[in-house]
Amino acid sequence: MEAFLRRSYTVCGFTSFPVSRGSLNQNRGTQPRIQDRWDLTLEVVWRFDEGDTSPLTSTMNCCAEFVTLFGSFNGYIKRFHFDDTVDAEGVARFLLLFDNFKTSALPPACQLMCNTVWTV
Repeated sequence: MEAFLRRSYTVCGFTSFPVSRGSLNQNRGTQPRIQDRWDLTLEVVWRFDEGDTSPLTSTMNCCAEFVTLFGSFNGYIKRFHFDDTVDAEGVARFLLLFDNFKTSALPPACQLMCNTVWTV
């Protein structure tokens, strides 16, 4: 049980997102370019705030009212005390190399493992 709790207590497990079919909470987990990664989710929210696009642009457009509650990306970061997840300029701290959403969000070893599990 302790191992399960350690793995499941992540920042995303305690973050408020709108929850509905097709919401940010759902789509960030199922979008291959995001794969439920917190750093990439922050990048999506930042890009939305900047008027830029991401793999979740249509999702963000649907939950725009939620995002605008905080006034800005910085307001979102401050509200949820995510200061340590961005650098001094307010840019997401990426956990892995970021290639502008061009490839899968999973590291190569995870991709290999996932392919093996699904093909066996």
